[in-house]
Amino acid sequence: ILLVLDRPGDPVVCADTSGEPTPLTAKLLEQRRRLGGIRLFMGTSLGTSLKGLGDDPDLRVATYNGGLAYFDLFEKGNLAIVPTHFFQVGREMADGNLKTDVAFLHVAPPDADGNYNLGPSVGYGQRMLENIDRVVAMVNPRLPRMGGDTTVPAARIDYLLRADAPVLELPRREPSATEVAIAEHIAPLVPDRATLQLGIGTLPDAVAGQLIGKKDLGLHSGLLGESIVDLMDSGTVTNRYKEVDTGATVSALYFGSRRLYDFLDGNPNVQTRCASHTHNPAILSQFARLVSINSAIEVDLTGQVNGETIGRRYIGTLGGQGDFQRSAMRTPEGHGIIALPATAAGGKASRIVPRVTTTVTTPRGFIVVGL
Repeated sequence: ILLVLDRPGDPVVCADTSGEPTPLTAKLLEQRRRLGGIRLFMGTSLGTSLKGLGDDPDLRVATYNGGLAYFDLFEKGNLAIVPTHFFQVGREMADGNLKTDVAFLHVAPPDADGNYNLGPSVGYGQRMLENIDRVVAMVNPRLPRMGGDTTVPAARIDYLLRADAPVLELPRREPSATEVAIAEHIAPLVPDRATLQLGIGTLPDAVAGQLIGKKDLGLHSGLLGESIVDLMDSGTVTNRYKEVDTGATVSALYFGSRRLYDFLDGNPNVQTRCASHTHNPAILSQFARLVSINSAIEVDLTGQVNGETIGRRYIGTLGGQGDFQRSAMRTPEGHGIIALPATAAGGKASRIVPRVTTTVTTPRGFIVVGL
């Protein structure tokens, strides 16, 4: 690490979700004082490397996404939120507006042509590599190899380290009775041959469970989890009638258990694509039946959606909700759905509020309020 970051304060960008190279980030943080301080950009993280470093003067972290890994940093003022849609992060890096000098990647071993593979986590990866000085890659035989925008030529890697390390997993939890009830309302809105945008978590899993038995659904999303295994194995998702990427489930990121990663490995029917493809309105507008399903922290009576903050605490992201919501509403037979329980805190707090007073993630012009 000391050889790679030869200039104090070099900005480092790290792959996220299942692509986070946790042994590399741990080593980086261990040496932060010897490096003269670290500036780190990272997206969605479930790693523990940042825990307890909220007030560390030798660390500055930026992200487009809140979450558990960042709570301590945010509370102590050591986290900068970059308020941009996921679609734009890679472009901001490629254009130099979001400056990064060093990239930390997590890759699968080389193929017969010597090319490495980003596997289930591309996101901003390929655009990021267009304007970066040094690339450090951790090659790991446990990372699934996938098709799509995943190829990294050996010549593009400056430093290569080998590790046999577990891929970060997101344990699957059972949906609540409320989430199942919400899913039962959503399922009738999804026609056969629709192309779905789902996320990860208990509510998307509940929706997926209610869709089993639909015919010839497709998947095109920003982040997908283990529910795709059930949808594809059952024949519910075939991607046969997708207008773009016909025959393939497509997402920028996949995050789940080892069962998911084993399903993805070498699967020709699943692809990982850059967010500049998965979230591109020009791509999304080509789907005739795009159904976008997102959640929120709160929604107000005018239709404004807050998917980012609770009070002053930042826990979410602009992400791709706006891109998918807007595009779904413009497709001939599509729907943009914001799904959430009506209350929180055991029924003591309403998530339907008179007016959003914190962060508006999706403006009311992209929402049709049911009466």
